[in-house]
Amino acid sequence: MNKRGFLTLQNTFIFIILNVVFFAILFIAVAIAGTGVKIKEQAYAKQISLTIDQAKKGTNFTIDISELYETAKKNKYEGIPVSFNYNENKVIVKLGKGEGYSHVSFTKLKSGSIVLDETNKQLTISV
Repeated sequence: MNKRGFLTLQNTFIFIILNVVFFAILFIAVAIAGTGVKIKEQAYAKQISLTIDQAKKGTNFTIDISELYETAKKNKYEGIPVSFNYNENKVIVKLGKGEGYSHVSFTKLKSGSIVLDETNKQLTISV
């Protein structure tokens, strides 16, 4: 084979490999977005955070988070789906591998004012 034919073959091979890598990354991104996990994490984190912000002092309320437990179970995530960072006033929802989604609450909560009932799959918040 001459040098010109070898270069053409090499360029074609590199082009095909790069296309395969590109479409594999695209397929993975679509698969992750298609599960709706990230959207559900974002929606619940914002909903809980905004509910805390809108509540008046002395209010107690309970949020059913059984849907979060089901989604976490489907994703084979064994951790707690909802957690709180009291120092930074962050609500963190995590339903799978990765960071999860956090949303900042403007209301300063005391440690222990949020109780996660894992048996009933409910979140009780005292503002």
